[in-house]
Amino acid sequence: VRDKAVDKIFAVKVLNQDLVQDKISVKRFEQEAKAASTLNHPGIVTVHDFGITNRQIAYLVMEWLEGPSLDNIIKQQGPQPTPRVFDMFLQTTDALAHAHRKGIIHRDIKPSNIIITRSDRNLDQVKIVDFGIAKVVGEDTEQMNLTATGDVLGSPLFMSPEQCMGGKIDLRSDIYSLGCVMYEALCGIPPFKGDNSVQVIFKHMNEMPPRPTM
Repeated sequence: VRDKAVDKIFAVKVLNQDLVQDKISVKRFEQEAKAASTLNHPGIVTVHDFGITNRQIAYLVMEWLEGPSLDNIIKQQGPQPTPRVFDMFLQTTDALAHAHRKGIIHRDIKPSNIIITRSDRNLDQVKIVDFGIAKVVGEDTEQMNLTATGDVLGSPLFMSPEQCMGGKIDLRSDIYSLGCVMYEALCGIPPFKGDNSVQVIFKHMNEMPPRPTM
């Protein structure tokens, strides 16, 4: 969308209308907005506003990002050169560390949630997006943690063993997921593959990935 007052383009994310009647889905949407709006880092998408309209449409107003996801880059180009991966993940780890210092665990770090835009010097600029299943750690943890122990939410290709088991997780789960993403960026394939999610989860919990070959 374009804000005519400032002549600037923004992105608007809305909750699927089929989920608006689901209180848990609405709360998760609000949690994403609140979590992301507390973060102020060049490597994390900026949230400008959020709310629910009179017509019960839940919305999130964010900065507009121009650029492919890391997932698309890997699919189109294959394994990425080591210097590029080094630069991208220096930015990613710094952004993720900022979220962790704020007490926010992303819980769904994967290539499609890492957008690669261009800086004013035409260099890679990382942006982490989608805090939809984030866990907020703090005084209101029990209220805010809508992905309670026992729920398995995330992307199996990049989930930590603890997350695969639906157990209690902390910031180390994000670090594990980030390691899986780095593996795919360097090798062109994720560390574990299977015919279905169950097989992938089993491998995360019981196997070591093949050693990368450079």
